[in-house]
Order: sequence, then C-alpha cells, then structure tokens
Amino acid sequence: MLLKIYNTEHESMGVVQAEKDARIESELYTGEKKLYFAIHQTRGNIPHEYYVQTDKDEFVVKENSQSSEGWRDITAVLNTEAIEGRIWKDFTAENCTAKEMADYALTDTGWTCISNIPESRIRSVSLKKVTAYAVVQKIMEAFTCEIKFDTLNKVVYLMDKIGADRGSYFIKGINLSELKDSGDSYDYATRIIPIGANGIGIEEANHGVPYLENHQYSSKVKTVIWEDSNYKDAHALKEDAEKKLEEISKPRRTVQAKIIDM
Repeated sequence: MLLKIYNTEHESMGVVQAEKDARIESELYTGEKKLYFAIHQTRGNIPHEYYVQTDKDEFVVKENSQSSEGWRDITAVLNTEAIEGRIWKDFTAENCTAKEMADYALTDTGWTCISNIPESRIRSVSLKKVTAYAVVQKIMEAFTCEIKFDTLNKVVYLMDKIGADRGSYFIKGINLSELKDSGDSYDYATRIIPIGANGIGIEEANHGVPYLENHQYSSKVKTVIWEDSNYKDAHALKEDAEKKLEEISKPRRTVQAKIIDM
C-alpha cells in the first residue's frame, strides 16, 4: 500500500510503502475508519498527528509504537478534525430534511453534505455543548440512515444504504485467508414502546396502540422502551421505531474477514 505523508502543517513529506500488516478497518454504522500498517525504522518515522493519505482517504496518526526487530506499528484515524473542532453551544434544527440539517451543522467547517434521504422525511434535533461531529452522528440516528466521510473531498454522505455491489469476491483458498463470525442477542427485543418529546407516543399514528411488534426471529415477547425527546410528531416517531425494531428483533451478527491483497 503506497501512502502519502504530510506533516502537522500539512506540508508534503513524500511517499512511503506500508511494508507489513497494512489494512483498513471500517465501521459501517458510524462511518469511522482506522488505518493500520508497519514500516521499518530504517525507512524513517511518522510522528503523531502527521497526516497519511491513501488513494481514497486521509488519516491522522494517533499511535506509533516500536515492535520487534526494528518495526514500528502505526495506527491512524480518519481526518475529521474540522468537524470535530466546530463547537455548537446550542444546536437546534426543527422540521428539516437530512441535508438541510447536516449543512447547518457543518457551517464554517469547509465540509458539505450529499444525501439521498427523501425530502419528505422531516426531523428535529436539539443538542447543547456538542461538536459538529456529534451533531452529524445524531442526525444519522434521527434519520435512521448510514454515513460515510469522504476526507479527501470533505463531503459527508448520508444515505439509506451506503453499501454497494462492486463485483468483488472473497473466495477461500484464493484471497480469503481467514473468516470468523460472532453474534449476540443482548439488545434483542420483539416489542418496542416509543416515547417522544413531552411523553408523546405513537397511539395517534398506530390505531391507538402504544407499541410495535416484530416477530421475524421468534414468537417470544420481549419489550423495550425507546425514548428520544427530539421527536414531536407521532408519525415520525412510529416510522423510525419500526426501523429500529427491524434491527433489534433479530440477533446481531458480525463477520470478520482477512483478505489477501492480490
């Protein structure tokens, strides 16, 4: 993996080859990514807070430690410094689309937002003493969508679904070296009671019934209360409660794969 290196003033320091253990781990829900790689100390050093660019992203070095036989292990996170550095003492956006709300949150950061969330989906968010990054994460929750940070072009993507079929295959014996799967049902529930601002429920939008049910995995009844004071409309509260219940009414499954770079 070829990497471009920049110092803390964002001045180019040249290019290095990530010689060992190079990989990127990403979290689909939050949009966060981490870059891991190792270089031999004879190749130089990459200090903390330096910037590292791949062909798709820019990262900030957060860990630099010596390992065996002169190797240094580097860990870097996505460069969202401008968003994290924008402080909101009082952020309030009422009856806005996802893009309108995100554009407002990103004011003075140099970032913009691209969204495919329908304009008919209107939400309200109110937060105090938070960063623009925290606001964007809250917007993602409020619109029950997925998020992606384009750190090279300074764009926040808010999408119903980020994933896409890119024609890649993971085949054991060829490029798939290891596959692990795990799961849990700690957050499992089949019935949800949504509560919004001032204690409003979904009765108005749900034929007088204060809860929703989803038995896609089992017939057992396990109830959870979901409360979010940003919801002032029963129909919006019901819509997002349905999406949340769709996720938690089946066990969570995680798959980890190690891929050989062909």
